[in-house]
Amino acid sequence: MRIIAALILAVAAIAGHAAVDQSQVMAYRALIDQDLRLATTGYRLALANAAYCDRKERNPGWVIHDVAQYPEVAIAKAAFGFDKPIQVAAVVKDGPAERSDIKAGDGFVGLDGATLYWPAMPVGKTGYERMASFKQLLGERFAEKSTLPVQVSRGGSDVELALAPPLVCASDFQIDTDDGLDAGADGQIVRITYGMMRYTSDDAELAAVVAHELSHNILRHREKLNAQGVDRGLGRLFGKSKNAILATEIQADRLSVWLMANAGYDPTGALRFWERYGRQHGQGIFSEGTHLRWKNRVKIMQAEIDQMASTEKRDGTLPPPLLGGK
Repeated sequence: MRIIAALILAVAAIAGHAAVDQSQVMAYRALIDQDLRLATTGYRLALANAAYCDRKERNPGWVIHDVAQYPEVAIAKAAFGFDKPIQVAAVVKDGPAERSDIKAGDGFVGLDGATLYWPAMPVGKTGYERMASFKQLLGERFAEKSTLPVQVSRGGSDVELALAPPLVCASDFQIDTDDGLDAGADGQIVRITYGMMRYTSDDAELAAVVAHELSHNILRHREKLNAQGVDRGLGRLFGKSKNAILATEIQADRLSVWLMANAGYDPTGALRFWERYGRQHGQGIFSEGTHLRWKNRVKIMQAEIDQMASTEKRDGTLPPPLLGGK
């Protein structure tokens, strides 16, 4: 009877696995590949320009995910395993997590000597509540100490590790699963759509988009616009609001190429990207008078690149004029 029961369970497991659509498994994995690409670009930009940011945080250089964020849990488990609710999806090459021997697939068990307990998520619903709480906890612990003990589950065993990420420019880099060409920043998060990720032709072009949005966060543009009472709804199309938003966009364009150069990206990639985007899509999302036409954006960024040639480096990096450089 035990043998028959075991065979039934084995057949059920095989049937359940076969029922999973492998194309969806590959789609989930492709999304994580793009997540890692964004995390790598964001980490490089945030690390290289840390000396010029007044808000910093410790970035482990990883992508983490919660099984609850996926609409199809069975597919997520087939793609990534998920022996714990929240785990490491990928690590940035040569980043702090990789140097601490953290690996993709590690599930979080403990943090700073305390066992982690994950609240159950409602059946049939997706959500990021657990992930948000975990990220908040990480931030609080890293605010208190530079090295954090982390316990992960790996291959059925618990592994103790020590994570010691550096302070970098504060921003969380996230992919929006929308297929449209869009990007944004809200002061804490840099958001890039999946469609925009795929549209960028190489790492320099992606860095151009990410650096532009990171510039908004570094320069506290959302905070400043809020203080001015700027309308970012329909009112952004007119008068004071339009001019205020346009001014922040020009600043973000100017700063972006400096951030790129300091992180080792060719800043002319920004010129190439915005010219290609402008020729193919016009202004698109960057329209309505809140952004310059692409030719003028390219001229402004080219002027900043030209200025770099006569700028003396400070501790190996170029001090951006908008952040106190001369």
